Amino acid sequence: MPSQEEQVAQQNLASVKYAHRNDITRVVPDLKASLPSMKKGGVVQKTGPVLLHKGETVVPNPADQQDQQSAPDTDAISGESVNLHRAFSKLHEAVCLMLDELGIKRNATVPHVPGENMTQHMDAVGKVLPTVGGISANMITATHTEHSATGGETVLHPTDKLHKTIVPKNFAPAKAAIAACRSFVNKVDFLVGETPEVQLAKSQISMIGKQDMAGMTAFDAATALLSVPTPLIQLLARRHSEVKHGEQHSGLTAPQARHKIS
Repeated sequence: MPSQEEQVAQQNLASVKYAHRNDITRVVPDLKASLPSMKKGGVVQKTGPVLLHKGETVVPNPADQQDQQSAPDTDAISGESVNLHRAFSKLHEAVCLMLDELGIKRNATVPHVPGENMTQHMDAVGKVLPTVGGISANMITATHTEHSATGGETVLHPTDKLHKTIVPKNFAPAKAAIAACRSFVNKVDFLVGETPEVQLAKSQISMIGKQDMAGMTAFDAATALLSVPTPLIQLLARRHSEVKHGEQHSGLTAPQARHKIS
């Protein structure tokens, strides 16, 4: 039976592959094609997304902004700005930075080579892993080529060091990592609404965010944050598949149009 480290490493690796295979940047254009447009103003219900044209804006209702934990990101208010792949990359980047700032030396950094596809990059990572203890000995984070200042890379941190390192109080990189995870969840919420998967993710963020992960081991903190997107990516892939194959899913449309579908 795989150890906890092996299970976590395999999940992280699968998450990176899964996100690429279903390329969640493709989800947004397909979904936007099915969303109604608000051209002449009006009230936008907060329970569903609406496609905005260039120059159009949405002014949030102050009453809806009281709970900042569950409110969408500012850049999620405009449909043009919602980029899940970027948010996923930023989450990994924030977790990686948190581990770096905790003083945990990397086992390896595998940069993305221009022109290299994901399969080729994962093959390169696979060649490096055995030289640094294998998959169970490393925590894997990966940033996207288009949304990383480094051009994209996969980073391996030693799990044994992560188990021995404690997140201190008021640790800014930990707060940033939590915020990046919440940003991803809020963007998914903006697209699909309060599904059970989104509700669960919000509950997870609420639990993880208590005391900003102070007192947690670096391993537990990183694992908790990186595990949140997986069910949401799977949800988006299912919805994307339904839209792609000609079925307009009511969960991907604005509230005003849902009665025409159901």
